[in-house]
Amino acid sequence: MTHSSEDLMETLQGYLLEAKMFIGDLQWYPKKEMFLKDMEQSLLNLREKFKIVIAGDYNSGKSYFINTLMGDIVAKVSNMPETDRVHIYRYGTEESTQNPEDLVWIHYKINPVLEHFDLVDTPGLNSGDSKHTAQGDFHGDMTREFIPSADIVFYITSIISPWSASGRDLLNYIYREKCRKIILILNKIDIFDEPDPLNPKTPAEKVEETVQQVRFRCKEHLDLEPDILAISCVRAYRAKTAKHQNKETIALLEKSRFYEVLDYIQSSLNDVGRLRIKLFTGTHLSREIMQQIQQALTEEIHRLSQEKNKVEKEIQGVQEVKKLPHELQQKLKERTEQLLQEEKFGNALSQEFQFFWKSFKIGAKKPPVNSGLEPALNDALDQLSQRLLETMEPFHQEIYQKLELNKTWKLPKVRVPLESFFKKCFLEFTLGYTLPAGAGLLALIGLISGTHWLWFLSLLAGGGAGYYYTKQSPDRCFQEIKEEIYRCQRNAMSPFREQIQEELEPTIRNMEMVLKEDINRLRLQLEGLEEQKRKTETLLTQFTELHQTVENWQG
Repeated sequence: MTHSSEDLMETLQGYLLEAKMFIGDLQWYPKKEMFLKDMEQSLLNLREKFKIVIAGDYNSGKSYFINTLMGDIVAKVSNMPETDRVHIYRYGTEESTQNPEDLVWIHYKINPVLEHFDLVDTPGLNSGDSKHTAQGDFHGDMTREFIPSADIVFYITSIISPWSASGRDLLNYIYREKCRKIILILNKIDIFDEPDPLNPKTPAEKVEETVQQVRFRCKEHLDLEPDILAISCVRAYRAKTAKHQNKETIALLEKSRFYEVLDYIQSSLNDVGRLRIKLFTGTHLSREIMQQIQQALTEEIHRLSQEKNKVEKEIQGVQEVKKLPHELQQKLKERTEQLLQEEKFGNALSQEFQFFWKSFKIGAKKPPVNSGLEPALNDALDQLSQRLLETMEPFHQEIYQKLELNKTWKLPKVRVPLESFFKKCFLEFTLGYTLPAGAGLLALIGLISGTHWLWFLSLLAGGGAGYYYTKQSPDRCFQEIKEEIYRCQRNAMSPFREQIQEELEPTIRNMEMVLKEDINRLRLQLEGLEEQKRKTETLLTQFTELHQTVENWQG
């Protein structure tokens, strides 16, 4: 399928406008403004005249190059820095100079060379100009400002020192960041005409060797494969500006190899070539921008997904916090049982209970006066509460740390009501004596009456009852008192547990509300980013396909 230049221009303009609108919606993207400027400049470059920007180190021969190309002295030539501003040479029906903005001069020249393109002369790098040193790389900044408006950059450097640090940085900026085509011009090849006893190669061989070295370094350090032209601007300038053209001037121009520049301009910068470069630069830069946005979107989606997973885990944590009051009750119960089983508490209570049991009398209505069970029991409970407070403190701190609260708490003082327990002990004690006595009486009656089975059964029942109530009742009653301690401890903790619950509920509600809002926000952001990523992939595909079409386009 053949494509007309109008179709390609219209298609690229449409894609650029679409990409510009899309980038304008990327509020989260830090490079948004920079890429918007790139898109606007790309649209402007499509409409404007072709621009060749001349850049390079100070004293590299840029002025000689421009004068030779135009066949006229338009740029000052000196060993001192002469270009401290940007000079734009443009075709005009009348020669004039304008100064539309600070440090920018436009020179209109009646010169056929400028009919098809503008020449932009930028300040030389590494000038060492003292008036600009304090302001940083002033000349380099001026040059960088004009690179986005370039369609192609002629970078001029000396063949004997082509790799200055600032030069590498500028080449990287031109090619990697702004995707401009670079023609690398190695000037001053006439230096190789001087004999060198250490290098017997011919000047042409030295030039070719240096060109290959520069080509290798461009590929290695910048991943750049520029067209490289090795010339002598001084020779070409002298030949082009000589008053009379003869065999000597023709030979001098031939020796300068400046014809390579002229051949390149004639063959590659004709109408089709200039348009292809404009289209190629626009699609290449846009494709690189879309790839960077795609990478940034992937990273941002990953970051927000991790944040969303973190919030979801926090929600799970809130659900676990809801269980804390129940866990607190369970831990209190378990710890109470553990402490009561310790020898320190169990033996003390057991000894006092044995004394208490032995001090009982039939018909007693209250505990024995000399019994130490109640003080011992209360003392054990006080110690139990203190030990519980110590062992439960880490769990208590965990609760309030999870809720981000700052409170202190203490266990309530527990007292076991012994009245019902005394009544039960009295009943057990009384039955332990009365049932064996009754069974003994029946056995005596059976023996006297000769009813042996009654005697045997009564004796068996009385012995069993006596054994049960005299041997088993104390243990069973002691176990009941420990169970009573559990119940009292649990009942005493109920208000505290309810207080915890009351404090938890509003906190949990607030936490859940905030976390749900975060989840909804992150979900919406992720959905928006996924949509932007799909749009980026679409634009990237469009620019890539158009870029391939431009590469194969023959005009």
